[in-house]
Amino acid sequence: MENKAKTIKVRDIRKIVIIQTAFIGDTILTLSLLRESKKIFSASVDIVVVPASAELLQCNQEVDKVVIYDKRGKNAGWCGFWRTVKNLRSASYDLALVPHRSLRSALLAVFCGAKYRVGFDKSAGAWLFHRRIKYRPEQHEVERNLSLLMPWADEIDDSLHFMIDTKYEAETLVSFSDVLNLKPVVGFAPGSVWPTKRWPVEHFRDLAKQLVNEDTRVILIGGKDDRTLGQVIKLAVPKVINLIGITDLCQAAVLIKHMDLLVTNDSAPLHLASALHTPVVALFGPTVKEFGFTPYQIPHKVVERSLSCRPCSRHGSYKCPIGTHECLKEILPQQVHKILKELQRD
Repeated sequence: MENKAKTIKVRDIRKIVIIQTAFIGDTILTLSLLRESKKIFSASVDIVVVPASAELLQCNQEVDKVVIYDKRGKNAGWCGFWRTVKNLRSASYDLALVPHRSLRSALLAVFCGAKYRVGFDKSAGAWLFHRRIKYRPEQHEVERNLSLLMPWADEIDDSLHFMIDTKYEAETLVSFSDVLNLKPVVGFAPGSVWPTKRWPVEHFRDLAKQLVNEDTRVILIGGKDDRTLGQVIKLAVPKVINLIGITDLCQAAVLIKHMDLLVTNDSAPLHLASALHTPVVALFGPTVKEFGFTPYQIPHKVVERSLSCRPCSRHGSYKCPIGTHECLKEILPQQVHKILKELQRD
């Protein structure tokens, strides 16, 4: 199939589908690929994502059409897979770009009927692509995703932006005007899908105390699954603004855009802040910077400890393999406070 890829011309591509059915953060880091695909091919570009990512993308003014693949819900199993395929086939795609490296995503590209398929050589379904692009672990994920366009462009804009619909942003700012009326505003995102990637809630609590005592407004953001974390911090520090489980993802995006700084685990808010150009203090435990998922092209500090057991996994896990969670427990609030202040001065 590699030979067939040589016949792909820019003029032949009018409709593109990007398949990224991983986590919300992965979808955010795919937005540069979506933007540049539109620019290079002057084509319409659809994106296939999971429901949580679709919720976030509804307020992004650069995304034309979102196709939801609820692979763990109503579209679970082969029956759900084929329902999604049927939905995609009706669009008659010329090109499928597959940054997600799962076999299932590669199979979606095949069965949706796209004439040409491009993905990474490290994909579990690499043999199903017409062109396989070398996966470079030393690159940031944004740059890796953009490398899927290398066959057609010598120069590619590698910036990352999340373009919030201006009307939606204005409405959200009116709704939360009292939250942002004190400066500086520092956001906390204490949650993560993976427990081992969470900085201890007691550390977030103690850092919040320090900042509130300095007349800094602290806003907690996160999903419904993070509510307990927010309650622990709010109970100890009543002056924090606890919006965990209250805002939707788009409202959270607007708030992050208007914060002075965000303190977050290695999770989706980190990447959203990058795309919204908000400075970040990122707390890394089981994962490491070398994976290519650090804050991107913004002022930031990554806080981590040098330990022989790191990294213990690529995505995090539900339990520390050696039972200590030392990688994050030993990053103390005083240390993060100092780094935060240094970043604010810069």
